[in-house]
Amino acid sequence: MHDAILTMAALDPLHNGHLEFFKKGAQIAKTLDVYVSKRGSRRELFLPYEIRVGALEAIAASPELNGSLNVLDENPGLFELATDIYAGLLIGSDLANQTYSEGKPGFMHRIYQKFGRLLIVQRTGYELTEKALMSLESFQLEIFDPVSDISGREIRRLIRLGTDVKQFIPRMVYPIVEPYFHLIKNRAD
Repeated sequence: MHDAILTMAALDPLHNGHLEFFKKGAQIAKTLDVYVSKRGSRRELFLPYEIRVGALEAIAASPELNGSLNVLDENPGLFELATDIYAGLLIGSDLANQTYSEGKPGFMHRIYQKFGRLLIVQRTGYELTEKALMSLESFQLEIFDPVSDISGREIRRLIRLGTDVKQFIPRMVYPIVEPYFHLIKNRAD
């Protein structure tokens, strides 16, 4: 078990797949620090930053995470964050695949380099591609079996269709994020 690891997430909205991801992080490290993104890599996020942080704080207090999850303040910026206190960076396979999908490394590659060790939790249907694995050869890797098949993009699509998504969002989070679903309904990904 590692002492501390870092992960980053947009949580737009926070869903059960994130909860399973964080539980996995709590199993492999005593402390899981979460950096909540202010914006997405290619788009503006739908839910306000404060709402996404509030949703994360709600699950951080849950017994399922045993007090291991800490919400990081957005300062310093991600590139200025001290990485030497972490055993590695916890990411999802979908992010790793996206980082190396366009023929050259995406901007997240620079973040990965700061850590050296990547702990990758796979998502069903988005397992690591050969291209990503080859691009990650210079890193120390720990790869974990899939914990979920839920994606934020799919949940946003369902919200736009008017589908009840309560079963996909943690019980303690739903009342925090649901009043903001209109922000998702009015914009496409």
